Amino acid sequence: MSTPTFDSLRQTLQHLRRRRSNLYLLKVSSLFAIALASLLLASSLLGLWLDPGKTGSIGLFLITSLCGIGLLAGFVVTLRRRHTDDRVLAHYVEDRIPDFEQRLLTSLEFTEEDLRNGRAGVSQQFIQQLWQDAQVHVQQQQHEVETVTPARESWISFASAVAVVAMVVVLFVTSDSLLRSSARLAWPFAISEPLTVAEFFPDIEISVEPGNIDIQRGDSVTIIARVTNATPDAINLRLQDDNVNWRDVSMSRDGSGSDSASYSYFIPALDEDTTYYIAFNERGEQSSPQYQISLFDLPQIEQIDLAFDYPEYTQIDDITE
Repeated sequence: MSTPTFDSLRQTLQHLRRRRSNLYLLKVSSLFAIALASLLLASSLLGLWLDPGKTGSIGLFLITSLCGIGLLAGFVVTLRRRHTDDRVLAHYVEDRIPDFEQRLLTSLEFTEEDLRNGRAGVSQQFIQQLWQDAQVHVQQQQHEVETVTPARESWISFASAVAVVAMVVVLFVTSDSLLRSSARLAWPFAISEPLTVAEFFPDIEISVEPGNIDIQRGDSVTIIARVTNATPDAINLRLQDDNVNWRDVSMSRDGSGSDSASYSYFIPALDEDTTYYIAFNERGEQSSPQYQISLFDLPQIEQIDLAFDYPEYTQIDDITE
């Protein structure tokens, strides 16, 4: 600059602008850090709560990325606002320091060229006197100019950002589930979903002996059941001898292998025709076909007739009793 007064005033205003710009940067950066940490924590908690698969994690990753890009764009746009020229700064100072009145604003309307050569209708002495007057006011209120932008709000924002970031870091470090959720969110494309293998179970087979039989009334019978591809702990023999009611009896296990077992039940005597089948619960309700035990009676002697046939020489008549 051409004059010490102009240089001093410019230097003072530049110092004020740098201070204001730095405090503004500190505040905006702190708010951005708080927002970004909160976004990461919220996304990780959401992923932990929903426990999505690979597709869901990719969707959550894209949403979080878009929100992060939006925050970054807002941060960049906001930072651009701190680059103001001296004229805007002068208006700001006038609003905050009324004692400057119109001197500083008016002096900044004149350029360095005006200060050297004057302006049409305005004398060079007037412009120089105007700058000297503004410089006197700057020197008188140097402390107030330096504190025109309060630093308290910016430092509070910075302290809050440090606290929030520290809290989020502690949560991630102390919670394994939250840390795993954030790791899945960081790059969900690397998630390998477990393959779902359908377990195949062979059909359960039930064989029953003696099946359909005819026996004499009052005889005994042993029911034998063999179960293949399953080893149930207990099976029931269901019996019906009145065509209405079923009764259950538990069969005894005779032996078992890795995938089969045999059971039996002894009936000491049967007096009525009986329908029966096997039932048990293994991978759902299992049952065999129904079988029939039919009873029969042997022929019985109801009457014996005796015929007496005598020879003729005995002269006795034949008789029947």
